[in-house]
Amino acid sequence: MAEDRLSQLPDDILHLILDKIGIFQAVETAILSERWKKLWRSLPALRFHFSLPKDSYLSPCEHNRSQVLSHCHRVSRFLSRRDASAAVRAFHLSFRSNNASAAAHVLDLSLGINSHLDGGVESSFVEDCARYAIHHGVRSLHLHCHDLRQTWLPAEIFACKTLKELDLRDFIVNHKELDLPELEKLTLLKYLVLVPLVINAPKLRLLKLYGRIAVERIHAPLLTSLTYKSSDAWECADADLPVLEHVYLDIHKSRYCRDQNHTNFLAMLHQLRNATTVSLTLDTIKVEHSPNLLVIADEDDMAEEGYDFVVYEDGYEYGNA
Repeated sequence: MAEDRLSQLPDDILHLILDKIGIFQAVETAILSERWKKLWRSLPALRFHFSLPKDSYLSPCEHNRSQVLSHCHRVSRFLSRRDASAAVRAFHLSFRSNNASAAAHVLDLSLGINSHLDGGVESSFVEDCARYAIHHGVRSLHLHCHDLRQTWLPAEIFACKTLKELDLRDFIVNHKELDLPELEKLTLLKYLVLVPLVINAPKLRLLKLYGRIAVERIHAPLLTSLTYKSSDAWECADADLPVLEHVYLDIHKSRYCRDQNHTNFLAMLHQLRNATTVSLTLDTIKVEHSPNLLVIADEDDMAEEGYDFVVYEDGYEYGNA
């Protein structure tokens, strides 16, 4: 019999191999030999990605709900059988629809329209997953649940001392302060933020905000990259971003919000004045005819602030002179 040299590799190497296949396929390797029987139970990277039925968001039904609940049960059973002493480096959970029209529907709703879609992920399940990850020292946490149920996130997420990367999409947030001392990358796409956020992340380097997310104050002295996509400019009272380099702004019209107010746009640009380059989409710089909208000042006004301008085919960019 040929020597099984693969099984002689250390756990860290075998974990890397298992990480290249689906997590439930990794469980199936337990039948290979005694060496592999419990290896999956200490996997440090837990990634659960599920594709939902084609019309689960547009035509909810009991069948769709049963499929979603089945996925949740598989995750819960996996976690219950995992080695409780094993650390979690990454925990990613996502439920996505394969239907392009459903994806567009979700994108529109992300602008802040409240709705109720049946057949979705239970709030208690998401909370249990998040707490499991946090209690096991998670460093990268992704939670994507395209659902407008009232899915609340536990407060522990926003004060986690181990997180380096946080990506949250489509949740209701009722927690004001994000105090994350080790965080380096933050992505937020939410349907509803009940209170303006105070972001305190001294090591944050990359920030992406999508949707109508209110930010009251942000302290990120090492932030170098900011992406902001919304139907409104932000109204941030205090932005501490001294080393900001790259900014991408996409402030666009929403078909749901007819009376949009962009009067804060110039104030927003002033807060981002330390940036080396600021890229604006054509939607952002488009001059609206409504008297309630002010999208961008002319070049002469901005030149007084010390900026040079470059116009591209698909947008507008200016940088410090």
